[in-house]
Amino acid sequence: MKSPVPLLAIDTSGAACSLALCDTQGQVWTHHQAAERQQAKSLVPQIHALLEQAHMPLQALQGIAFGAGPGSFTGLRIACMCAQSLAWALHIPVYPISTLEAYAWQTYQSTYARYLAVALDARMGEVYWGLYQIQEHSLQTLVPAQVCPPDQVQWPQAYQDQDWVGVGSGWQNAQAFSPWIQGQMQQLYPDADLKAQAILALAEQAWARGEGMAAAQAQPFYIRDQVTHRS
Repeated sequence: MKSPVPLLAIDTSGAACSLALCDTQGQVWTHHQAAERQQAKSLVPQIHALLEQAHMPLQALQGIAFGAGPGSFTGLRIACMCAQSLAWALHIPVYPISTLEAYAWQTYQSTYARYLAVALDARMGEVYWGLYQIQEHSLQTLVPAQVCPPDQVQWPQAYQDQDWVGVGSGWQNAQAFSPWIQGQMQQLYPDADLKAQAILALAEQAWARGEGMAAAQAQPFYIRDQVTHRS
């Protein structure tokens, strides 16, 4: 039996401050709180509070994961800088996790859907989106994360006519997608809120594959050069 890996997952890619902690016994502790525009101020105290709740010293951590994007520019920077600072101080690796992949994994865990179309509001009339499939309890990327107007979203013929499930804020205006795309969707979860537990789960898988990186190498995943701030 594998020993638990003490990991901390951080997500501030949206309007919440979300944390998930796997302690030395394998128990998962979580914190999720709406904190838009307060994330920079509240994140570190909330991390210490979660560690205290778990009766676990900071020095016991063996890795830090964070929601690397796409998402809010400011939120991504906050999570990245926090993860880098902790990892640098503790001499442990960092695991940047795609927020689109985390949404897909979270939805699979709650619905068992195998084909997942993730779309997030990217502002300026565009969406961040990607396509994912679950195979043997493993997340596979079919179309990697990209950004474009909703009516330009399309996917290869090989992935058509599946039982697609849509998740993310980009689906709040589903009518903006082409009629063909709308017809592909079996179920939509436009109001889903990303929880750090999904980032933690993907980080545990990345840890098993040896994919951690040095703190200085970790960067947010913006997708596009033009920055979009929350209004």
